[in-house]
Amino acid sequence: MKRAHVLLAVFAAMILGLHPVLADEPDNTGQRFKFPWADGISEPVTQSINTGSHTGGLIYSIDWGLAYNSYVPASGQGEVTQVNTDPGHLSGFGKFVVQAVSINSGATRYVLYGHLCAIGQASVGQTLY
Repeated sequence: MKRAHVLLAVFAAMILGLHPVLADEPDNTGQRFKFPWADGISEPVTQSINTGSHTGGLIYSIDWGLAYNSYVPASGQGEVTQVNTDPGHLSGFGKFVVQAVSINSGATRYVLYGHLCAIGQASVGQTLY
């Protein structure tokens, strides 16, 4: 089966000016962050925290090997702040979506969904759940 690598950068690229999302921080609705796939499914980790290219600003990034063309749901409720549909983007993330999630403390955390094969309907300003 052909697989694509999906990056959920919990501490995304410094060049994008992002801050980390912590799994134990609830969003402003009180919901905890969840993995970006359907409940009850497990996906293989293809690159973990502080390994390979996950250093510096990407140290807390994790790549999962989801099946090619997999649907990637939002990890929490928040607004889309960036969308890139250029697979050759200089960031190295290929096609990606960045989502800002407000947490209970009042801070904003960012989630980067990268290495996507398609973006779908995501657009800047849209709220993802």
